[in-house]
Amino acid sequence: MEVPTLKGDTILKIPAGTQYDKVLRIKGLGVPSLKGGGTGDQLFAIKVQIPTKLTAKQKELLVEFAKESGMTMETNEDGFFDKMKTFFE
Repeated sequence: MEVPTLKGDTILKIPAGTQYDKVLRIKGLGVPSLKGGGTGDQLFAIKVQIPTKLTAKQKELLVEFAKESGMTMETNEDGFFDKMKTFFE
């Protein structure tokens, strides 16, 4: 993913399975040290946006994903999308 830094845009690789609020660091691209000891690191907090409106195809794909992941589609518990929200926590 391309991200802005003080020295211009750079690529930040986000590992598969990265969780919400995980902080990733790019060494040496942060604010210069006030004591003259080089440059600090730039931190990026990962924020995942969950869509509020899905097409029929997107819902179908999420149901397929849930089945492949071993999730059940029981109606007496949380709804499917509630389970999907907590699945990545």
